[in-house]
Parts: sequence; structure tokens; C-alpha cells
Amino acid sequence: MIYLIRGFLKRFGRFNVAKRVSKPKTRFCSLGIFSKNKSRLHKLFMFPKLVRPPPAYAIMADESLVRAAIFERGTNMDFQGFVEKDFAVFEIEGLEPRMDALIANVRPKLTELGNALTPFLTATCGEEMFPHVAKHARRTVHPPNDTWVAWAANKRGYKALPHFQVGMFADYLFIVMAVIYESPNKTVLANALGKHERKVLDLVPKERQEQFYWSVDHTKPGGTKHSELGKNGLKSIAERLGTVKKSEVLCGRFLQKDDPLLQDGEELVKTIEETFETLLPLYKMAF
Repeated sequence: MIYLIRGFLKRFGRFNVAKRVSKPKTRFCSLGIFSKNKSRLHKLFMFPKLVRPPPAYAIMADESLVRAAIFERGTNMDFQGFVEKDFAVFEIEGLEPRMDALIANVRPKLTELGNALTPFLTATCGEEMFPHVAKHARRTVHPPNDTWVAWAANKRGYKALPHFQVGMFADYLFIVMAVIYESPNKTVLANALGKHERKVLDLVPKERQEQFYWSVDHTKPGGTKHSELGKNGLKSIAERLGTVKKSEVLCGRFLQKDDPLLQDGEELVKTIEETFETLLPLYKMAF
């Protein structure tokens, strides 16, 4: 009799004698359909997988890494600085002649500088930074009035991100942190400038405020001295940065082309590193 009952149940599919397989139950909620397995739920919703690294401002620079980067730079670099001939390229007329002079005289120095400072910026910012030397590839008629190397936390480009730059116009070398019009971080920095007004104004030590400038157009030389900026100037920059689509802001140090520091490669690199450290809080505010 028992064999008949078991055969009947097996035939109608209610009970698998050989191997009973119980499917996990599911239920609905506002988060969708998921298993009742508590451990799986706990892992899924309480500890979500980190799909991207935390932003730079969330990571404190490791001083030991910074010191190691400086030591590595000092032992591997033979940067000689910039001379009058490098600035003179911007007096050459015509696109092709000026580009030939830039490629021959200035670009190799910017490339060397970019590679040399990358470990320092990576350690200082707490995330991997990549150098980008300006190619001016889009120019077809007018020669460039400036050139630069930029560092950003993206290997493919820098314009959409807050970044650091070292570059030159005809009269001076600039060392800046920049958020230009192509970056969506403009509004983030605009809010931070308004919220941390006092911190921004105290960013630069008083004895060096004459050497630091603010600019709202990276294509034009010059700017407003940090010592002359004041609350109203900073408020104006923040408001423009938050409302005007093509707005941008740069802050940093200018060194005139006849400054002896430019011809001392080792001291110039130290100055660049010190300037970037001063600008680091501003960089972090842009995230």
C-alpha cells in the first residue's frame, strides 16, 4: 500500500521522493524582491560594495608618503628650471614657428616637471594623480599665449576636474589650483567659498599674500592679489562661479620671469610643492 501512495504523490508532483528541492521564498518591499536569507540581506544593504574610491578630501595625506615622494623626486630629477629663452617663445610670430619653439624648448621641461611632481601630489592629495602637458592641438590659426602642465586625478584628462597647474605666460610663471568652466565642480566650490569665507581669506600666510593671485579667466594673464581680495571680492567670485555657465576660478602664485628662483630647478620645485600644499584646502573644497 505504501508504494501505491508514494507513487501517487510522486506522479502529481507534490513530493519528490528522490530529492526534495525547496526554492527560497521571496517577498516584496520598497527595495524590490530579495531573498529571506538574513545574512545575505545584511551584507547587501548594511555593507554595500564600494564601487569608487572616496574623494580626495576624505583622505588625509600620509606624511611619510609625502617625505618619500620628495626624496624620490630629489634623487631622480635633473630639472634645471626656466630661463629667459623659454619665455621668449611667446614673442615669436605665427602658429607654427611658436609651436616649434615651444615643443623644442619648453615642453620637455614641463614634461620633466610633470613626472617629477606626480608622486608628491599623489601622496599629498591621497589619490593617484596624473600629469597632462598642454598640446594646443586645437589651434589652427592663432599661436598660444601660454602653456602649462596640469595634474588631476584622471589619466584621460584634467579639464572636467579640479586640478593643479604650473605654466607660463610671456612675463611670469604661474603655480595654481584651478576649476575651469568645463568642470561641474564649480557649484561645489562656489558653495564652499561662501560657507568657509574666513578660512579661504586666511589660506595664504600674510607675509606671502602679495605673491598670490585670484583669476576668473585662465586665458588671460594677471589677476587680483590675495591681499586685495577681501570679503566682497571673494563673494563676487563665489556668486559668479555658482551662476555663470562659463565661469571659472584659479588661485595661486606668480613668479616674474626675471626672478632668480626660476633658474634654480631644485629650489623652484620646492616652491611649487609649498604652493600646492598651501592650496590643498582649496582643492579639497571643490569636491
